Amino acid sequence: MMAFVIAVAFAQTETQTQPSTGQKPAEKPKPKAGKVEVVEFIAPKVLDTTKVYFYATKDVWIKETPSAEGKRICKAAKNSVFVQLEKAEKGWIKVEGMKSDSTKVQGYIYRNFLAKYPPTEQKAKPQKTQTPKQPTTPPSTK
Repeated sequence: MMAFVIAVAFAQTETQTQPSTGQKPAEKPKPKAGKVEVVEFIAPKVLDTTKVYFYATKDVWIKETPSAEGKRICKAAKNSVFVQLEKAEKGWIKVEGMKSDSTKVQGYIYRNFLAKYPPTEQKAKPQKTQTPKQPTTPPSTK
């Protein structure tokens, strides 16, 4: 199973129930102002071969509308997996991702930040070392 992480620009207070103790639900603390909550998303266990999948080539914002000025929904991490829903105007692609609780998120990402194949880490090329040249004549010893 492939996993990817998406950062949510806003957070809602959620409650957890504790059925075995019968106590009141405990509230999760809200993130501090200016902080971004990170939510884990997952890719389907089995990829549907009739759909087109894209990978984020870097951390990228998912937008509500196909525009640079569009409202930001959340930020997806590099290598996140998305299903293409439709192409939009001027290079924006409508995508969908899924959280670990099966909640789906839809929005737009500009095509320059997506690739059809997972980005590969570029390995550093080994540096060629130059061997110092030996002098052709022996140095004088005056």
